[in-house]
Amino acid sequence: MTTAVEDIIRAMREQPEVRDQVRRAVLTDELLELPERFATLTARVEDLSERVEALTARFEDMALIVESNTRQIAVLTERLDTLTQRVDDLTKRVDTLTQRVDDLTKRVDDLTKRVDTLTQRVDDLTKRMDVLTARVDTLTQRLDTLTQRVDDLTIIVENNTKAILELRDDVGLLLGDRLERISIRNLPPQLSQSLGLRRARVMHSMEVTTRHSDDFIARIEDAADEGTISEDQEYRLKRTDIIIHSRRKGAGSSLWIAAEVSGTIGEIDIYRAADSAAALKAALGEDTVGVVVGHRIRDEDRARADANGLIVLLEGRDAHA
Repeated sequence: MTTAVEDIIRAMREQPEVRDQVRRAVLTDELLELPERFATLTARVEDLSERVEALTARFEDMALIVESNTRQIAVLTERLDTLTQRVDDLTKRVDTLTQRVDDLTKRVDDLTKRVDTLTQRVDDLTKRMDVLTARVDTLTQRLDTLTQRVDDLTIIVENNTKAILELRDDVGLLLGDRLERISIRNLPPQLSQSLGLRRARVMHSMEVTTRHSDDFIARIEDAADEGTISEDQEYRLKRTDIIIHSRRKGAGSSLWIAAEVSGTIGEIDIYRAADSAAALKAALGEDTVGVVVGHRIRDEDRARADANGLIVLLEGRDAHA
């Protein structure tokens, strides 16, 4: 860029027509007219000088006028030099401004290209967003449909679950009743064999009234009336599934058995059997043992039964103490 500026300045100095073109491009009309006006003035001064020289001999008094004009011309020349220097300075400033304009133009072009690129990307993203929006709308509709179907299925499942639970309870009751009836028949000989007992008899049962039930209930009520057991213990004994009285072989001492019967032996069955055994011992003052009878028991419940000193008797298996 510096070489180009130097070339322009050299051309302006060596080629008048170039200097004139540059000045017309850079300077205002007033500044452009100044050299012409100056040239006109110079011509007039020269003409005047000739006339003064021609008339010098004849008009010596005009010498003072010529001298004055000469001084004015010198002042004008000095002013013109100053003006020329200022024009040169302005030319340099214009060159600097031109360079800055060129730089700004380039930067604007670059920014324009970047804006165009960003605009294209925004257009592409807009199209993709429209596509995604349409897909989301479709998925939303499908989700609403699926949600409705899930709600319908949930209602159906809840209804079925309720029906299954009711059916399970009904079946559990039926199986429990059946197991309790079987236990009333099988429990005395099973315990007699397992524990070495004699004359094991069912004294009380929630399922079947035996010929000993009235006597047993009377003894329990008497114990409650005497304050030997609480009303809660009385209620627990009356609600015990099976109560058996027996005697041990050899020693002949009494042993009472409080049994809870359930298809699946659980925590509540274990605690009921333990509470019934404790209440039975308090009411009668004789040895008692708690028994839980069922088809199955979980390991943690078997451990709980062992911790409470209960006998676990699974249907079709030997008793476990």
